[in-house]
Amino acid sequence: MMSLANASRVIVARFWSFLVFAVLLPVPVYVCMGIGLPLWATMLAAAAWLSIAISVRALWPTPPCWQSASSAGAVTVKPWGSELLWARTARYAGKVLRVRRSEALSLQYHRVKDETLMVLSGRVRLEHYARGGDSAALVLGPWEVFHVPPGLWHRIVALEDAEVLEVSSPELDDVVRLEDRYGRAKA
Repeated sequence: MMSLANASRVIVARFWSFLVFAVLLPVPVYVCMGIGLPLWATMLAAAAWLSIAISVRALWPTPPCWQSASSAGAVTVKPWGSELLWARTARYAGKVLRVRRSEALSLQYHRVKDETLMVLSGRVRLEHYARGGDSAALVLGPWEVFHVPPGLWHRIVALEDAEVLEVSSPELDDVVRLEDRYGRAKA
């Protein structure tokens, strides 16, 4: 059952969306057309207006009915930091890895799991190896992305405190550890 506070947030959010898209968005279009501006200027004004309206809408709290559709939300403490599982469905999973400076995840690979990593904050060194191939390393900063296909040996080393977004196929237990500074690799 939804509380009165949450119900009021839903009503306010829906009213705001109606106000922005049905009432306020047409204003710059009518004004620009009324004063005889060319179509490109009218469209530019409408886009600017919409951008401002969406930015203001982002300040409203998100109603609970729009939050995560999964039962995720578990934080797991790891030797290198922590892991927040924020989404888990039959088709995908999402995590935020918080890695402390100078800490490293295992050198690992996945048999089936396909994942993509994006650094949200901080800087990390991503070491990767094709099986039997030479090692390579990339330094990734905020908003930089790396795809980890199944079979690619890889490891994240935090150069400073970092948050890394991981979106993957749902096989969360598909981890083969090759090396681990915390003694978790199987001999």
